[in-house]
Amino acid sequence: MVPPDWLGRLGSTLEMDPRLAGGMGKSRFPDGRLHSAGHEDLARGHVRDLGFRERDSVRFDLPGARASLSHAACLYRRSAYLEAGGMDEQLVMYLDDIDLGRRLGLSGWRLWYAPAAVAVHSRSGEHPWVQFFCDRNRLLLAAQHHPRMLAATVFHSRLARMPQMHPVLYEIVPEALRALALRWG
Repeated sequence: MVPPDWLGRLGSTLEMDPRLAGGMGKSRFPDGRLHSAGHEDLARGHVRDLGFRERDSVRFDLPGARASLSHAACLYRRSAYLEAGGMDEQLVMYLDDIDLGRRLGLSGWRLWYAPAAVAVHSRSGEHPWVQFFCDRNRLLLAAQHHPRMLAATVFHSRLARMPQMHPVLYEIVPEALRALALRWG
C-alpha cells in the first residue's frame, strides 16, 4: 500500500537526474520493520535487501544510489526500462528486480533510494513456490550475470545440499546452461 504522495515523491526523485532509471522509497512491513531499503551487492553475485526485517532507524533515512530496487514499490523511467529490455519473463517472479537492476547498470543507468516515499508491503514468503523460484532464479542470474560463478553457485545452493531437491536441481541446471549459452552464444 502506498500513500497518496508516494508517486509524486518518486517522480520528483527521477526529475533530479536524467540518468536515474528508477527510484524506490522505504518499504516496510505492516509491523513497522523494514522490508527493503534497496538492494546491496554481496560477494559471489549474491544480493540482499538492505534492512530486511530490521527495525527502522536513521541509517535508512539517507537517500542514495542502489544496485537494484525492490519491485515491491518502485518506479522506473519508461525509456530506461525499455532500453534495458524490460522484465525477463523467464524469471517469472523473485529476483527479477535484481536482474533488471544489473541490466540497467550495464547500460549506464543509475538507481536511487528515496526514503521519504514510504510504502507498506505485506509479504507471506511461506509458500513453497517462493523458495523454488528464489533458488531457480539465483542459478539463472549466475548464468546470465556471473557465468564464471555458475558451478560454485550450483554447488553451494540449497538445492545441492538437500537430496530430496536433486530432481528440481536437475531441471534447473539445464535452464541455467541454456541462459549461459544464450548470453555467450
